[in-house]
Amino acid sequence: MNRNTARDLYLSGLRDLQSLPVSVPDSGGDLEIPFDDVFHPLRLILKGPNGHLEHLSSEDLLTAGRSRVWLRASGGSGKSMLLRRYLRKALDAESCGLSRRLPFLLSLEKWSEFVGGKSVKAGDKADELFRSFLQNELGETFSQSLEGVPSAEIEKLIREGERLFLIDGIDEVFSPADRRTFWTCWNRFSLKVSKGLSAVLALRPEGWVSTFGITGYAQVGVQPINEDHGVFEGLCRNWATALDCEGLDDFVEEVESNADTFASANWIRIGAVLWKREKSLPPTRYGLFSRYAHKLLAYEHKLGEAPIERNDRQIVHEIQMLGRVATTLLGRDDAPALSMPIEVAEWCLKEAKDEFRWKEDCVDHQIELWQRQGGLIEFVPPDQGLQQGSLRFERQTLDYLLAIDAGWQLVRFLLVEDGAVWPDILEDESQLRSMEFVPDRVASLLTGESGRHWKQLIQRLPAITRPASSPSGSQDRSAQVLRARVLIIGHILERVLASRGSEEPWKGRKDEVRSLLAASFPLDHAKRLKALKDVPEGIRVRAAESLARLGDPREELLDPTKTTFVPVPGGTCTLSQTKESKELEPFEMARFPVTVAQYRRFLADSKDEGMRPYDWESQEILTAPVNGVNLGQAEAFCRWLSEKTSREIRLPDEFEWEWAANGAHEASGSPSPREYPWDDRPPDSFLANFGNRLERVSPVGCYPAGASLQGDKAIEDLAGNVWEWTSSAWDPAQKDEHERRRVLRGS
Repeated sequence: MNRNTARDLYLSGLRDLQSLPVSVPDSGGDLEIPFDDVFHPLRLILKGPNGHLEHLSSEDLLTAGRSRVWLRASGGSGKSMLLRRYLRKALDAESCGLSRRLPFLLSLEKWSEFVGGKSVKAGDKADELFRSFLQNELGETFSQSLEGVPSAEIEKLIREGERLFLIDGIDEVFSPADRRTFWTCWNRFSLKVSKGLSAVLALRPEGWVSTFGITGYAQVGVQPINEDHGVFEGLCRNWATALDCEGLDDFVEEVESNADTFASANWIRIGAVLWKREKSLPPTRYGLFSRYAHKLLAYEHKLGEAPIERNDRQIVHEIQMLGRVATTLLGRDDAPALSMPIEVAEWCLKEAKDEFRWKEDCVDHQIELWQRQGGLIEFVPPDQGLQQGSLRFERQTLDYLLAIDAGWQLVRFLLVEDGAVWPDILEDESQLRSMEFVPDRVASLLTGESGRHWKQLIQRLPAITRPASSPSGSQDRSAQVLRARVLIIGHILERVLASRGSEEPWKGRKDEVRSLLAASFPLDHAKRLKALKDVPEGIRVRAAESLARLGDPREELLDPTKTTFVPVPGGTCTLSQTKESKELEPFEMARFPVTVAQYRRFLADSKDEGMRPYDWESQEILTAPVNGVNLGQAEAFCRWLSEKTSREIRLPDEFEWEWAANGAHEASGSPSPREYPWDDRPPDSFLANFGNRLERVSPVGCYPAGASLQGDKAIEDLAGNVWEWTSSAWDPAQKDEHERRRVLRGS
């Protein structure tokens, strides 16, 4: 058999696969919808090397100068549909003789099962492991079309000629260790066969960045569909038409009136399924998925000849159980992909039985049902490569069920006086991401029944914000829970007020919530250090952002003329990198970086459009440090503030910046050299906004533990968050003062 024949057989099988319809669950069985009926081109955003953003159509993702792309977007945004579209485009080009590029659509949902937790280094074994996985997937997917084709011929298809790899399901690789293994194997493979290779990797922002960086790929994001009216309406009409929904215009109007709720293609799909059955839509994401799950589980499922019917109470219990299994799975370090052994699921449900008031035999009955038919979760029998039967989630379903369970725990946490400590979520940043839908859940609860729950919450705020009893009896743990609890409550209520603030009983409550949050963010460094001690980064930053949206009462962060300057004693400073030395006179430095609110005052006063920083329109958190300011703008701000305050204000030189960052602890005024403003410890989530963990700039003052101490005062945010200008020339040999590049420090 020659290579062309193997290629033709593969392309034939690929065309059959591409023609498969989109499957949508429905009461009468899955609806099979032609792909072209629901696909709508999305708008993409390319991030250039200098941070410049360029808008692209979905047809322009791959070009001659951009052959490897990291398609980066949140769950349900349409990444998988885009990959299927690029597969179709590649097949059409090949059929017309316009291209010889052979496409491979590869899903990684079985990667963890395949590698079995192996850790590999960037050697030949990494390349072999990826090729073995790819051949295994091709063999399973194209078992008919490639039957009888020698493995050597398939190997040539993979390694030679022009190839386009479309890699999906990366977020199904649940274990961080397995993600690293995949990335090592893929890197090695793509380096060895780089000639003629193009690739699109589709993944969520949080799935990889926190573990390790991705380099050498163009970063392309998917513009949220609710920010483009044409895309938004097009998807609504496509799905409603494909599902044969009555009242098409009413559906589109209903979805557009709740555009923030339906902010992804997947939410529109869920909305269309519900509209087809009910002609109405819940206003919240929690309500949407709860009702969607309820409808799916309410259908009769055939088990041989015997259908099973679930009443409403049984369905509620099943959704609660799925949420609890999902949360337990998230906390398991040894979780294979998105699966959990059936014995572990049974154990975690029996542990939660009393909390949810399930009947004695309820858990056993539910486990039996899952083993027989699955429902929203797939049962994987022992003979499919696992040591024992397991329950397996789809990633999207897992996220929604986590939201349901987090919502349940949050309601208990907020409304039950002296209730149990909210577990796990305080330690695990990944669990905080599952809170995306929780504000909607709280809004629907607190606004229901004439505001009864809101009144309960207001009445119980004193109890909620006093030290909670700790199961371990640890006072430190109890205090940490209290600090985190206050900030979580404030953040959630601010999000509720943002959407319901003009309605009763929310009207007029803004000051109460602002005061609740402001108590944890005093200007005094020592008090703030105590108030935020051991509170996880995600909670601190979200709470500070909520306080900014409510109207931060700290005038110093809003009015540059009220800036506090911290005295720094003089001394001999030796730069850590160049070992140059300079004798410094005493000086003063602002205790926080310049905020967005402070820079707004400068812009309003100067009325100079040339002073607007890069990407100014997106800088909405007023207490975050202003970003994208060039040297001329920074110097102009200093001159303006000097005039306003009648004192000399300028950029520090590099010696002054490093001297201030080192701190002056000793009686002599000479600080001992250290790696960071706090000491020699590497940055972590309590010390600085480093490593793109948050993927955004955080409000000033969220990292008091990382401050540079100057006696009993502190200068904050000298490391991390944003780069800071100095007046020192990058190359002092340059003669022309205006052409000199300046030294940046801090980030």
